[in-house]
Amino acid sequence: MKKSILLTLFPFINFSSQLLRIKMVLILKNTYLFSIMTPLQKAKYLMDNRQYMPAITILNDLNGLSPNSENYRLLFMANCWYKLEEYEWAVDIANRLLRKDEHNEFASQIKYLSYCQLKDFDNAFAEIIHFLSYNEANLYKVTLRELLTDIKNGFINEWEVISKIKVFALKYDIHIE
Repeated sequence: MKKSILLTLFPFINFSSQLLRIKMVLILKNTYLFSIMTPLQKAKYLMDNRQYMPAITILNDLNGLSPNSENYRLLFMANCWYKLEEYEWAVDIANRLLRKDEHNEFASQIKYLSYCQLKDFDNAFAEIIHFLSYNEANLYKVTLRELLTDIKNGFINEWEVISKIKVFALKYDIHIE
């Protein structure tokens, strides 16, 4: 009978359970994959697995990245801070990214959503209006639909904001029932 690689690597563990064998294979696979990843990929992996502080630790230590990788680093950091409910930090990092890449809709969305969480609706609306004034909408199409619903339901009452949102909604052919 051929000896499995798990028994070779871990002779002291009883692998009688199929579930235990599967878990060990997955652990070994993830450990190997993590060992060959770049630091930026490791941070993304951690972020995707809701391990935001370890991801931020890696991202803070990265230096000398290409401009494109630096943009990803800042985007990942802004997202981590947002997920940790540190909205001021998320806005600050998103601003840094938007100064480098004014077309980054993800960074603008993080900034907009952070302002909403801070209940700073003036800056939230200013962000969406500023971004859409100079860029095409993609992610913001959903946000515009939600804002139109808020206008219809009477949650947004400021005429200047309403008119600008409606202009962008017409531009992107967004309607609500």
